[in-house]
Amino acid sequence: MTLRNAAGAIVVERVFNQAQLSDKRQLTDVVDGLHRDVLIAEGRLEPCVIAALRNLAGDKVMTAAN
Repeated sequence: MTLRNAAGAIVVERVFNQAQLSDKRQLTDVVDGLHRDVLIAEGRLEPCVIAALRNLAGDKVMTAAN
């Protein structure tokens, strides 16, 4: 998936697999991640918020692995 701004420049580019798009929980994570990435690209998130979101995402990965 490629999101471009009005000038045609790539803002966010991601690849997803079928499981991410078929499973409701994984799809929610995809949408949340895209939303976060767009906010970051637009400069609308403070660095401390970005760090907190990354920590939260890392916690989700560790929880899923257990």
